[in-house]
Amino acid sequence: MKSKKREDKKAQVTIFVIVGLITVSLLLLSYYYRDVIFGELSEIGLFESTALPNEVKGVSNIITSCIEEVSRAGLEIMGQQGGYIILPNDPIITPANPLSNKLEIFPGSNINVAYWFYQKANGVVDSLMPPRQRMEQELKNYIDANLENCVDFSNLNFNIVSGSVESQVNILDERVRVNVEYPLEIDFEGKNFRLRDFNVNLDVPIGELYEAAMEIINKENENLFLEEKTLDFINVYDEIPYNDVDFECSPRRWSKEEVITDLKSILDVNINSFRVEGTKDSEDVDNEYQVLNILDKAREININFEYSENWPLLIDITPEGEVLQGESFNRGSIGRFLTPFFCLNQYNFVYDIKYPVLVTLEKEDYTFQFATQVIIDNNQPRENAVEIDQNYDTNPIICENPLTRIKVFALGINPDGNLNELNGAKVSYKCSTTLCNIGETTNIGGDIFLDDKFPQCANGQLIVEKEGYHNGETLLSTTEESIISVLMEPIYELNYEIKINENGVIRSLSKNEQVTLTFRNEQSNYVTTISSTDINTIKLIDGNYNVNGFVLLDSEVFIPGQEIETCLDKPREGILGIMGLTEKKCIKTQVDGVTLPQVISGGVNFGWGVNREDLSNSKKIIFFINSFGIPANVNELNNIYNKIDTNQVIQPEFSR
Repeated sequence: MKSKKREDKKAQVTIFVIVGLITVSLLLLSYYYRDVIFGELSEIGLFESTALPNEVKGVSNIITSCIEEVSRAGLEIMGQQGGYIILPNDPIITPANPLSNKLEIFPGSNINVAYWFYQKANGVVDSLMPPRQRMEQELKNYIDANLENCVDFSNLNFNIVSGSVESQVNILDERVRVNVEYPLEIDFEGKNFRLRDFNVNLDVPIGELYEAAMEIINKENENLFLEEKTLDFINVYDEIPYNDVDFECSPRRWSKEEVITDLKSILDVNINSFRVEGTKDSEDVDNEYQVLNILDKAREININFEYSENWPLLIDITPEGEVLQGESFNRGSIGRFLTPFFCLNQYNFVYDIKYPVLVTLEKEDYTFQFATQVIIDNNQPRENAVEIDQNYDTNPIICENPLTRIKVFALGINPDGNLNELNGAKVSYKCSTTLCNIGETTNIGGDIFLDDKFPQCANGQLIVEKEGYHNGETLLSTTEESIISVLMEPIYELNYEIKINENGVIRSLSKNEQVTLTFRNEQSNYVTTISSTDINTIKLIDGNYNVNGFVLLDSEVFIPGQEIETCLDKPREGILGIMGLTEKKCIKTQVDGVTLPQVISGGVNFGWGVNREDLSNSKKIIFFINSFGIPANVNELNNIYNKIDTNQVIQPEFSR
């Protein structure tokens, strides 16, 4: 028995010796290769905080500090300009509509903010409200372009080689997350260190303010509360003639110029007094009329509305004239008999008004603002005819829990009408206001498609994108498994040339002429615009287009003043007028002369059908636009607008 125990003890000692030798060997190997091991770990970001010398850590701090500085600068610009760092270009501005797609806050300062609702020169309404993904992309581009200008290694006494900047931005409600890939090779004291990934979280509530701003513009477009308030001002303030009857023996008169001045002052005082219920700065407001109930829940933010008398206000008042006055029933043969008993005057003025309002949201020293246009048309609030795209927000609860398997084929349409499966087409799915990125089509067993799980949703929208093709969109319910094909129209890029048709004579553009043409394919929701000042290529897809455009003459044109006669149906004088009978009344108004820096001398408005065969087999398109000469007065300018809509147009010609 003793011998057996002795053997067991020897075996145990042997095992302990072997384990000890292995441990010592590993320690020796780790020590010998410590530089290699820690170098690799440092490269992937592990042990960075303990393995890097303080001088190298200083480089990391410089980068992080610059990321924060550049990001905050970009966010500041974005907040001031309505969600944009680079504002979209102006549309065409005409004398009849001097408002552009952005509001210049201080005239002459070039400090602008985007309109989240506005009316173009052609009367079409539009919106520049950016989706959240657009804001993230703009901030990313700003960081990528400006970070290297901020970084300064000149005071360091060791060598640094840097790569290109590639950032990623995620705008959350209370903060902004910025991840930057910026490869750095650092040679310090004979050793090489590598830095690459930098992360910064900024406590900037742009996401929360953006959500509140979206809610405000949605309520305005739904309920038109700013237009309704404007009509209240016109109706209540005695300085503004509206609809009324009085029994004064001397009819009242107003100066049109003074009415416009008074209305600007009224808007300035009242618009600036509005507050939003449930916000911080609404608590001390006693007048309920000044408190707007337009947010679904209370928010710890400040919201202000502003109109300035220095901003544009477009206004037409009918009946026209520099002196506005009502109609007296005490005129004519019957009126003479009524005078001893009473006097009766009727006032009925019709207003067309357009003016901007700036909405400013503030929280924790951060400001986000946008502009909107208030429009009154014939004494009525403008129609709600704009749809604002609010999607592109990703809700992880929906997107990160897909349940239903869907197979998606992206089919490109060839010029001969045949279909081909597209590889690498990006597939996404929109459920309500949430956009989920699903994946891309790929070759699986000889067929090209996407086979993946989608979030469950009824009547969602399947969106397929592929470079060189117009986006394919179709309704899709993902409550059960299915197979779906999406047709993709190819985009054809062709050269183009613009010719002027002046009274049947075809000529090239002169140096002082500018042409802009817009092509709108309503069925495919495809719109493109070309200009004579741009690169001469146009991108089109198969389909029917409505084409409209203008010829702008870039020179000063003086339109002399003239007397304009406006005729309206007015109540007849005396008892017959009270009974509802009318007669034609004409008012003459003297219009002062004006010098225009630009003037519309022509244009087109026509339908045009384009097929894939012409687009694929042609290299160039020639567009013809009518010119009607330089207008000499207001009537001729109006005639040009009429001719644009009515005159025949030479259809575009394809050149092979």
